[in-house]
Amino acid sequence: MTAFPVRRIGVQMIGARRLYRADVLGPVVRALVGNPLFAPEEWGLDDRSAFPWDEARVLGAAAGKPTPYVLRLRRKKRIKHETSCSLADRSSLIVDVNAKTPEKDWPAVFALGDELAAAYQPEIGWTQIAAVVPAPLDETARARAAMDACCSAAPIKFAESGPLGLAMRTFIGPRLLQLLGEERVRSTPAVVTALPWGGVRIDLVAEPWAASAEALSS
Repeated sequence: MTAFPVRRIGVQMIGARRLYRADVLGPVVRALVGNPLFAPEEWGLDDRSAFPWDEARVLGAAAGKPTPYVLRLRRKKRIKHETSCSLADRSSLIVDVNAKTPEKDWPAVFALGDELAAAYQPEIGWTQIAAVVPAPLDETARARAAMDACCSAAPIKFAESGPLGLAMRTFIGPRLLQLLGEERVRSTPAVVTALPWGGVRIDLVAEPWAASAEALSS
């Protein structure tokens, strides 16, 4: 897919729908549980705690009001990942997939991103395979570094600056779509797909996980 070594694989989303609410967290958890390649095996409320999977207790972490906790959902089997759900007032969802995940599993990561977007309905989200881009940077490497840098599920950054750019696959929710201009977004020279929940999905190219670095940066 790319001439550059893989640095990070995953899905990141920011939304106005608060994950501390059970009716919002529930569909996200069920999307993970229902995917046999990503079903969590452990959970915790910090980096160190790891309890055996218990869906009732996991959903119980949604207290209906903001908390300082980040819900961690982990899997050690194929496909290894840690999913983080911020339970604060500014919600974010991050699926950090093991960077050593083989290329044959990359389509499954993108499929999971689609499932989570349908479950969470974010304002913006990305599915990205970020690369290690060594210096000096040529035109392709600069474009790749800029694409990787735009994927940040930091709600404060998003609130202050808005979206920074497009990833290999980008999700845009209805509110942001209206602000950007639906006609403008749909005319983007990329593969734009309308989604049932009112958002759109933008792929830089068809099957972005299989595209060359040159194709993604052109």
